[in-house]
Amino acid sequence: MAGKQKKTNKQDSPILELNRNYSIPLGAKVAGCSAITFWRAIYAGHLETYRIGRRRTVSGAQILAWLEAGGKTSRAGQGLAIAV
Repeated sequence: MAGKQKKTNKQDSPILELNRNYSIPLGAKVAGCSAITFWRAIYAGHLETYRIGRRRTVSGAQILAWLEAGGKTSRAGQGLAIAV
């Protein structure tokens, strides 16, 4: 049985590192959500991104803070005045 390779599960998600910058697709994978959900959080202002050349990145610390805050993706209900 020598030379037999161990199969790896492609479902394994990468580990979140606080001092690392992640691309949007990889950041979404680390957070356990889709890239679309991740972009919604960015557009809603819940995640701050940084530009490195043409590449947009998110820090691991930002991802962790977003997840600990509940992983919100919209600003619905914040500061809205309801007329009665």
